[in-house]
Amino acid sequence: MRRDGFKVGSGCYKCKDCGKLTRKTRDNVTDDFCLDCEERQMHENSHADNDFTNDDCGDPNCPVKDYPEEEKWWKH
Repeated sequence: MRRDGFKVGSGCYKCKDCGKLTRKTRDNVTDDFCLDCEERQMHENSHADNDFTNDDCGDPNCPVKDYPEEEKWWKH
């Protein structure tokens, strides 16, 4: 039996936000969060860094546009 050294799950980590088992797929993504959580966090930071009129960034797929007001930490 040939062993190639690959261990199931060895390239994976658990997202610190959602708990999803994932793996690094882009160089600029940390080993802490899955791609979806990383994208959402970057979008939240964009809202925090910019004073968008009516908190509308113009992205039709904005992952934070439907947040209830209490979840919009950048507005408090």
